[in-house]
Amino acid sequence: MPESRKTAVVTGSTRGIGRALAEALLTRGINVVVSSTNAEEARTVAEEIGRDMPASTLGLACDVTRPEDVNALWAQTCVQMGKVDIWINNAGLALGGPLMQITDEDMRSMLDVNVMGVVHGCRTAIRGFAQAEHAGALYTMLGAGADGSLVPQMSGYAASKVAVTYLMDCLAEETLGTPVLT
Repeated sequence: MPESRKTAVVTGSTRGIGRALAEALLTRGINVVVSSTNAEEARTVAEEIGRDMPASTLGLACDVTRPEDVNALWAQTCVQMGKVDIWINNAGLALGGPLMQITDEDMRSMLDVNVMGVVHGCRTAIRGFAQAEHAGALYTMLGAGADGSLVPQMSGYAASKVAVTYLMDCLAEETLGTPVLT
């Protein structure tokens, strides 16, 4: 792994948009850490997408609802890849249906992943960039309803994405003048 390469962490990157982001970063010569709640799946996907790429991959387990997991993801990345330059909060949970049919447990899970997972990722990245004393970029994937538009049968999911939009707008103000690009 050449020292000059940037390293990106993408949460929830074993499938869908997260995997596509990881692949796109790799083709641009950026090292990528693939993460999932399933360690074996993360390692397997990292190996698959890393074949014949100009940059390195690493697959690590991380449950974004657990701040200790998110902190460990940052720390393990720094140990194994040298540093983190880009952090992408991508992990998400979309459960549809009328609000009255979404169980409390499902709604709590969705809010935990979609909102608290982003909170944990943002705190970890902002703290990590400050401690490393180098500039870094912090991105968060949004989703349907993030702009406040109505999304039929997705009220719970869309509400979580509106919360994330507000959070990221606030963080953009809070990080002005720091080495963190949000």
